[in-house]
Amino acid sequence: MYSYLLFKSDEYRDPLNQFFVVLNEINNKPLKLTNTLCKYFLICSFLIAQVGCESPKKQEVVREVGNEKADLKDIKLAGLDGSEINLGDFKGKTVFLNFWATWCKPCIAEMPSIQRAIEKLEGQEIVFLAASDESVEKIEKFKARFDFPFQFIRVLDDYANLEVYSLPTTIIYDRNGDIVINEAGAREWDADDMIEKLKSL
Repeated sequence: MYSYLLFKSDEYRDPLNQFFVVLNEINNKPLKLTNTLCKYFLICSFLIAQVGCESPKKQEVVREVGNEKADLKDIKLAGLDGSEINLGDFKGKTVFLNFWATWCKPCIAEMPSIQRAIEKLEGQEIVFLAASDESVEKIEKFKARFDFPFQFIRVLDDYANLEVYSLPTTIIYDRNGDIVINEAGAREWDADDMIEKLKSL
């Protein structure tokens, strides 16, 4: 499955910068590239960008979390209008919470499958939320460019506090507010087995 590791600053989010940043910190002097170093850099950047990656077409077994309790009120979220969103208000419904970013290609790649899942699950008591820690302006521009039927919201907490270490990450809560699925990486969310799983929650 495809995913991007999260780093503390924007420069670390760019896989092409990560190798240079690390070397600069170690040597604390300008880098002088040679042909060999260029080749090594390209290989390293590719590996970093594709950490743990496999084709999203290949169905992996989703990590299911057995009876794990989660206080939904502890997750700080807000609508794009600034209004507070309390996940505790969704108890009694299944909550599909997808963490993503506009710069994350695997995140965008899996969104059509989420859209198809929404269509297949029409009439079910399921809330689909797409949460990003980016600015309202960036999210609004993305919404204008892509016509996905999600409720786009903002994350007001640090990803590390939520134990989200790569994007995309999707957490699914059952009607009791318990985490039943915690999946890091992109996947086909409209696959038959996943649709049946979501219907059963």
